Amino acid sequence: MLNYVWVPVLVDVAQIIAAVFVGVELFRIFTETKREHVRQMKLQTLDMANHQVDILEESNRWIIEKAREGYFENPEALTETDIVNIRYYLNRVERLATGAKHAIYSVEVIRDISSTSLRSRFLALAKFIRHRREAHGNPKSWVEFEWLVFELELISEGKVFPSGWQFGDNDATVRSTSQSPTSK
Repeated sequence: MLNYVWVPVLVDVAQIIAAVFVGVELFRIFTETKREHVRQMKLQTLDMANHQVDILEESNRWIIEKAREGYFENPEALTETDIVNIRYYLNRVERLATGAKHAIYSVEVIRDISSTSLRSRFLALAKFIRHRREAHGNPKSWVEFEWLVFELELISEGKVFPSGWQFGDNDATVRSTSQSPTSK
């Protein structure tokens, strides 16, 4: 016969075992939910990217063609139609970048799909972006696009950028105000 002294101990042990099982099950549910969220985010990014590619295809071709000609070297000489086209492209990419920054879209999927093209468009339009920021007194114009390009560079190349990045003064490249340990 079971001694009544052991009953409270057995109840405590049963409660501990039940709590461990509940904890393990909660962890499993959390892990599966997180995994599904990441999968959905990647699918959403692919859907968005396919949609954006269709919409921006003409803008991309135009920017590539004009960049080869050095067309964006003097932002003040651009026509109003050019400015509208550039702003249309930049605003679309800004939305993409904002979604990536807030984890709505996957930066890794964006990297796999269009890292090189986003970087080359950013560099082609860097003088225009800087000019618009200065001319309109809005240093935040298209900063999410800029953030996305740097983020893509970081994960693509394993680079560690120092603080203090800014647009270069004499060309359409981006350079640092301090020397990077990897650039020596």
